[in-house]
Amino acid sequence: MQVQASHTGVRVAVLACVLACLCTLPGFGLDRAKNLRQYVLRTWTSEQGLPQNSIRAMLQTSDGLLWIGTRGGLARF
Repeated sequence: MQVQASHTGVRVAVLACVLACLCTLPGFGLDRAKNLRQYVLRTWTSEQGLPQNSIRAMLQTSDGLLWIGTRGGLARF
């Protein structure tokens, strides 16, 4: 019982460190020089392979991959 509690504490500490590091990354927004109509809008649902339609988290990696977290699982586009 004591061993499991210490492992849980270590996991929480590691997760907190990872999240703190992610928060320091620069954010990117839309180009203010462009009109919103110049951007493309695509919709992904479970019909296109998303595990579940409610998105809880989203991250784009430096190589262009889009990771989407849903209650039903994680998807990569």
